[in-house]
Amino acid sequence: MVLKYKIGESSKDSLTNKIPPSKKEKESMSKGQFNVQDQFLNQVRREKLKVIIELLSGEKVECTVTSFDNFSLIVEAKGYRLIYKHGISSIYTAEPSPKLKFFEKGS
Repeated sequence: MVLKYKIGESSKDSLTNKIPPSKKEKESMSKGQFNVQDQFLNQVRREKLKVIIELLSGEKVECTVTSFDNFSLIVEAKGYRLIYKHGISSIYTAEPSPKLKFFEKGS
């Protein structure tokens, strides 16, 4: 992260008065944050693949991923269900699928 300071600031004030990142800097930050988890969830969502979500409680939910964000998933399994990511142990496809591609850094 690059910190920018206003001209004429003292170093003491510089930590509290940061200039917000530019639009270009925000875009480059967001591009680098697309991780394997997001790639996997996005692909199973787009392809409408059946997945099994294993929760920390031991419960297994067979479903399709409808939507997701940084903290939760919305899945369809006999109705819609909101599952918080911090309660998930693992997610895997219900059947092997040739549609699922390997994930590489930056793809």
